[in-house]
Amino acid sequence: MLQGKRRRREMGRGAGPRRAGFTLVEVLVVLAILVVLFGLLFAPMMAGMDMVSSGRGQAHLQDAARLAAEQMQRELAQAMYVYPLPTLMTVTGPVTDHSQIVFVPPATDPASGAVLTPLRPRMDAASNEILVTRYYVRPPRTGPGLEYDENNPFVLVRQEGLYHYIPGTGEYEFGSYDGTGNWVRDLPIIENALTPQTDYDIPATTTVCRTCGAVEVGYISACKADGSTDLVYLHRDVQFVPERIIGEALEAESHNTLYRARYANWMGTPNNGTTVLGPAPLPNGEAQMQPRLVVYRWNDAVTPPDQPSYSTIVLDSFDTIRSDITLRWNSADGVVQIGDTHTIHVSVDVNSPPAPLTGTFWPLSVDGDSYNSSGSMGGSPTAAGEPVYPKPPTQWGEPRMPIAIRIEPGRSDGPTLVPAKFVPGSSHVVVIATAGTDVRRADLTRVENTNQSEIGRYEYCEYVDPDEQGAEIRFNRFSPPSPDDFAGLTAFDIYVTYYYRRNFDPVSGRDDVLYADYSTGEIINITLIPQRYRELEAYNPAEPNLVVPPDLVMGGVPVSLKAVTRNARH
Repeated sequence: MLQGKRRRREMGRGAGPRRAGFTLVEVLVVLAILVVLFGLLFAPMMAGMDMVSSGRGQAHLQDAARLAAEQMQRELAQAMYVYPLPTLMTVTGPVTDHSQIVFVPPATDPASGAVLTPLRPRMDAASNEILVTRYYVRPPRTGPGLEYDENNPFVLVRQEGLYHYIPGTGEYEFGSYDGTGNWVRDLPIIENALTPQTDYDIPATTTVCRTCGAVEVGYISACKADGSTDLVYLHRDVQFVPERIIGEALEAESHNTLYRARYANWMGTPNNGTTVLGPAPLPNGEAQMQPRLVVYRWNDAVTPPDQPSYSTIVLDSFDTIRSDITLRWNSADGVVQIGDTHTIHVSVDVNSPPAPLTGTFWPLSVDGDSYNSSGSMGGSPTAAGEPVYPKPPTQWGEPRMPIAIRIEPGRSDGPTLVPAKFVPGSSHVVVIATAGTDVRRADLTRVENTNQSEIGRYEYCEYVDPDEQGAEIRFNRFSPPSPDDFAGLTAFDIYVTYYYRRNFDPVSGRDDVLYADYSTGEIINITLIPQRYRELEAYNPAEPNLVVPPDLVMGGVPVSLKAVTRNARH
């Protein structure tokens, strides 16, 4: 009976609900499935959030770059003058700093912002000097507790200040005056940032030491050679590059003495048109900023002989300077001038007057060549001028002075005759009569009439040879400038000034042609690539130089524009 009861109890327990839990394996499997599911759900969400954040930052950077580039383009388009880009003298030669640009903005109406006419530069009210604008990549702030990081990066800024010429270096320097009136380099009057000042960067690609000229790759905070912190940083991602015009045939004007280019505001060594080229060639290593001027001459002896051409180089400003071709250029106007002026001085010996009616003339000298009372000299002429006498005076009223001055422009530089051309319309004649302290000056008027009997008493004419390699300055046949017109003279002088040139082939008479390569400030190519800040790495473990990691994709926003400075010509 007892066994039956036990059996019934066991059967009763087996028929009820079982209360068993999950095994550890089951739990782990479920957790793994949940992790995979959550990963599948949240990974796209996180990636999307990262893309949104990156896209927002990229859009912000793109807007900043575009607005900055458009502002620079707009201001440069109105600039009255663009200064040559700064040149850094390094141990390896001159290097042009394309990472900054300085220009003169025009004055504008304070209310409307419109450019005032006539054009005039903006002025600094405090110093009464011309105000300039500089676009400049400002380096990180340095000092105690400050270092180059995402909160203190390189920033593109717009600065207003003054630009001073430093005679000792022959360069310009941007800055302003401090509160005590002292000049401080790189101190702006106004500064505005054009790119974000936090978490964005324009890393330096090259560092140049101003004191010793050392050049280093990337960024350093102090010169390794002398410890100087007077450094200039060059940036590949910010470039202001003047347009380089190659092989332009300049347009000849004014009897081939003036050659004009399409664009003005030339970069390189500044020249206002007074400095003569040579004797040494221009330094062509100045980052292609220097103008290259090449004069070609007509060449008959070519192969085949039936195809002569302008193929002989007689002047190359990067290679060969010809001493007999005087050349200067005006950087601001984009004009090249060939030739030079010469003045012939005729000095009359008023202390030895000729006796009347004896067929003799006033003795005189022409640039050191002496002519006696018979109008002759003892040797060959060495001066560029020779007197032309009338018949010997034997009656009252007949002139006792030369009635013309013969000009040989080939002797303008000395007694050696080097072929040269007289430039028509370039002469000027001045007569000065001195009686003690009383000086009387007469500027003679040039006329076209070549009939010497009809030329006025205070007039003259140019009579130019057909090949222009000689000319005569002719006076009135019966009344040339003479001491006989005055009394009590202590001196009587005639000055004949003219222009001459040697840019021609003496054999064929053909004028030379002039070609130029030059960089013009009238067209500025702007490149701007700001980017997110990235931690730089050591260029070499043993060196302090910091560079962008070569395997890092920076993801910058490139913007390229061309600015045409339409006001520069005016």
